[in-house]
Amino acid sequence: MKQKKINKGILDKLNHLGFDHLLGTIISQEYTGNNIDDFLNDEFSYGEYTKLLDLQEGTELIMGTVSSNIHIVIVIDYDNDGVSSGAIASIFFKEYLEYTNCSILNNEREYGNGINTVMVDQLVKLKNQHGDLLVITADHGSSDDERLEMLKKIGCKILVTDHHEVPATGNLKHADVFINPQRDGGNFNTNISGCTVLFYLLLNTYREYKKINYKFGIDDELYKLLPFVAVTIMTDQMDVSDKLNRDLYKLGIGHISASLGFWGKLIHSLRIPHHIDSNIIAFNIGGLFNTGKRMNSAKLVTDMMTATHPSLINRYMDNLIKLNADRKVLQQELTKYAEKQVPGYMKRFKKTIVSVLQEGQGVAGIVANTLADRYSRPAFVFTKVGEKLSGSGRSIGGLNLLDVFKTFKENHPDKWFRGGGHKGAAGCGLEYKDLMLFIESFETVCKNFTVDNEIYYNLEIPIPDVNLELYNRIYSLDPYGMGFRPPVFLSRITISKIFLIGKGKEHAIIKTCIDGEDYTLMFFNSATEAKKINTGDVVDVTFSLNKRLQYKKESVSIVIENLKVVV
Repeated sequence: MKQKKINKGILDKLNHLGFDHLLGTIISQEYTGNNIDDFLNDEFSYGEYTKLLDLQEGTELIMGTVSSNIHIVIVIDYDNDGVSSGAIASIFFKEYLEYTNCSILNNEREYGNGINTVMVDQLVKLKNQHGDLLVITADHGSSDDERLEMLKKIGCKILVTDHHEVPATGNLKHADVFINPQRDGGNFNTNISGCTVLFYLLLNTYREYKKINYKFGIDDELYKLLPFVAVTIMTDQMDVSDKLNRDLYKLGIGHISASLGFWGKLIHSLRIPHHIDSNIIAFNIGGLFNTGKRMNSAKLVTDMMTATHPSLINRYMDNLIKLNADRKVLQQELTKYAEKQVPGYMKRFKKTIVSVLQEGQGVAGIVANTLADRYSRPAFVFTKVGEKLSGSGRSIGGLNLLDVFKTFKENHPDKWFRGGGHKGAAGCGLEYKDLMLFIESFETVCKNFTVDNEIYYNLEIPIPDVNLELYNRIYSLDPYGMGFRPPVFLSRITISKIFLIGKGKEHAIIKTCIDGEDYTLMFFNSATEAKKINTGDVVDVTFSLNKRLQYKKESVSIVIENLKVVV
């Protein structure tokens, strides 16, 4: 186990500014940006969002559509970024503009990624029903020019908002307006969520309406939309060393904590602390919202987010919480199934992990993440759907999974393949018979990629020093996430007791006694590791901290990340 390197220049600067030494050390180890002054600057800014290409054209298209009372359909992806985008669009039109001639069309994972043929058929029906139609995509559309052409031919107006990779041409032929920070010639931050892209379009539209003294149903600079944006920054793993993402996150989180409506009910139902932080979003709120994606129930999440009557919110939320419990059981079962395939696979292939499941398409990404973490290899987990495979991949150590897709398509241009996402988390579809060709491409990309298997920590902290005050001190630097990882600490303990918990006995509780006081440490998904240690063993543990609410009182949990017996 090894301490992370300290950026001495940053630490010296923070010490000179009189910064808390503990926090200064964490910043000097974890900050990956290139402007520490921006990182430390608490002055809020929306950024120069008007630099987004075609933003004004998108606003003009929306305003013209509203003035003509044309039906607007918001077409959204099934993950949290997509459903949150649908929520902010629906709230903007119906509550801010009081424009009700609009609807949401949810994609479901079973239909495939992007604007697929099932969605095209549904949009054709809406066009026949409403006549003129404006289609606004959120968090997808950049790879769907072929399907957009079908919509264009029947007379739809199309406004694409997205943040994923753009076509090789740099533009979409069949969109009236295409707003994506990845476009060639753009001059705005490319590291923003799909929900953030749509938010900027709505903010620009709101401010244009302000100029003509539009009478809004709500008039608050779109603050009601910001909590959804904040959650997507975390769940879509945007870089939080970036000031823009940090500012949007902080403003959005402030409105979650102050909310008495939907967000207040969510906090109560999940029994989470009222002071929300990135840790709680990642493991509680984001996990619940992504249940829709994982269990083919994205519409349930959107309905919950946009409901206005308390009884409806409660009903949707209760259903989603039950569905999330089912998801956890399915995830555990499929992880065990996938792990049985790993030893045989690793004998044949040296750099990667690929597993094929017969069900559970929605939890494939979580299973892939578990395999990647556990075996220190990038992983893809596929689900067989007829003669096709639908896969989710998770990277490690900075490997770009999109390079795998690029290599496969270059080597096999005649093969059916769809892929997209981000370098660290991506999804794809291919023919079952082409799986070995995909694995070959995966191995090729990883051939010269090496993984540092060293276990790193930030600082040594004795277990008795862990308390709520320490947690709050550390999380004064929130948000933590991609680009500014949450700290991990080191301590040496003697195990006084160990036992397994959970329905499948997959988690371990480890107890230690120090100066007559008992302390409890959680070790999740550790049944295999726990069987290798015994009472009385002296171990070094690296651990992170979680905050929880128990009997209406906040406390801190110590969560083991890694454990090593001291010989």
